[in-house]
Amino acid sequence: MPRQPIRLTDSSKFLNLSVKNSERKPKGNAVKALKVGLIVFVIFLFIVLAGGWIFLSTLDINRYIPQVADAVAKATGRQLKIGHAGLGFSLNKGAVLELNNVSLSDDPRFSGKSFVTASRIVLSLDLRSALVEKSIVISDVTIIAPEVTVIRAKDGSINAATIGAPASLPASSSAKSAAVPSAMATAPLPSLLVKKFQVNGGIIHYYDRLFDPPIMLDIEKVSLDIRNFALNAPFDVVLSAAVFSAEPNLSVSGRAGVDIVRLMARLTDVKASLVFDKMLPARLNEALPMIKPAGFRQAKGSLNVQVKKAVLDVKGVQEFDAEAVVDATDAVLEGVNIFAAGLNSIPMFPDLANTVLADLPPETQEDIRRGVTTVDRLEVLMSAGPDMLTVKKAEMSTRDLAVSCDGVVRLAGDLGISAKLFIAPKLSQVLVNKVPDLGGLMKEDGRVYIPFSVSGPMIKPKVMPDLDYLTRKLLLGRGKQELEKVLGDPAVGKAVGELFNTIFKGK
Repeated sequence: MPRQPIRLTDSSKFLNLSVKNSERKPKGNAVKALKVGLIVFVIFLFIVLAGGWIFLSTLDINRYIPQVADAVAKATGRQLKIGHAGLGFSLNKGAVLELNNVSLSDDPRFSGKSFVTASRIVLSLDLRSALVEKSIVISDVTIIAPEVTVIRAKDGSINAATIGAPASLPASSSAKSAAVPSAMATAPLPSLLVKKFQVNGGIIHYYDRLFDPPIMLDIEKVSLDIRNFALNAPFDVVLSAAVFSAEPNLSVSGRAGVDIVRLMARLTDVKASLVFDKMLPARLNEALPMIKPAGFRQAKGSLNVQVKKAVLDVKGVQEFDAEAVVDATDAVLEGVNIFAAGLNSIPMFPDLANTVLADLPPETQEDIRRGVTTVDRLEVLMSAGPDMLTVKKAEMSTRDLAVSCDGVVRLAGDLGISAKLFIAPKLSQVLVNKVPDLGGLMKEDGRVYIPFSVSGPMIKPKVMPDLDYLTRKLLLGRGKQELEKVLGDPAVGKAVGELFNTIFKGK
């Protein structure tokens, strides 16, 4: 049988087909291998994530509390206690740390109780920022029902200022500790941002033992809201609280910044307003023993404060520049009648109020008998520094008198006030008719004028009339009367009185 000739064209086709098949087969295997690899990787990643999730979800962080407490004790000198801690994870909130029944002990030199307590603290950490951006972003911090107890001792020291400062350190230790801030200053600060920081239902207890009996003030229903807290930029602060009140009557807003290296805080453009209308007299009188004898009963109005600048550190207030304005009406004091107290302050006329009582208007008599003063208007303008209040102007008016004063109030508890008391013209005329010698104290506007000073400790101030002024004015008044009697001409007596007034003008 004759052989068929081999055709190169068919062979080339065969070879070409073989090459194509050989190319297609490896490519299909690669795709298949890639799919298998991806599936294995996803399964592996799922196992790792699930394992990590299960591990972290079942992790008992309570066993780390002792180490944390030891670290806090070394850093602050205080004992930290945490009742229970929990760690959870959420797709929305990220890692969520919850602490319950937290407390930090006080300096034993001040009290044996806790300095700070909190029923619950919840912190949410943004995991994406921590893993991807390598920055600490805390999306939310909420502190529920915290209580802070601030105590000022008789020597002026404050318990909050002793955190991290042992009672006594050797010179070498002091030198080392003093060098820490400069060393820390060279280290970069961590990138930290707290988007929202809230305090709900807080209470601040303030005990001031510099006074005897001590001031015991409870500021309740404290609500604090801080947005975008950072270590390298100022942030907004909003606070509300109840002061001597069952409901919030204090509002504060402003800007703040912290210096973690120097352990300092700075406040700027802070505005605060305290409304008097909601105050409960019993709480005010109980907390402030220096005003308890006056028996505050009610008042309308407010105290408005603008803090231009304040710098605070662990030692206390280092810088403070503020202006304060008090505008109050319809204030009632039970326990003191200022009109009667002013009359009885003149030592030349003992018990003067009772002497003239029967000649006074009925409503004035009733107020003196009850020991009540109704303040129609009170206006006070003050400036504040780190350790002193300066009263630039204070004016008080009642139905029977007006008082103006200025001076200083030191935060250590001392007063230095100069005051002027003016008795209403109608009542002044009643006084002069009853006791003619008081005519020497009458001004040209028909008001009896009594200057006095308030000094000494705030808890027991010393109120003293200006005896030099009163003596000279009363002698001048008596001299005028005697001249009128001798000369028999009131006009001459008046002329002589004016001559004396000119000689002793301004004295």
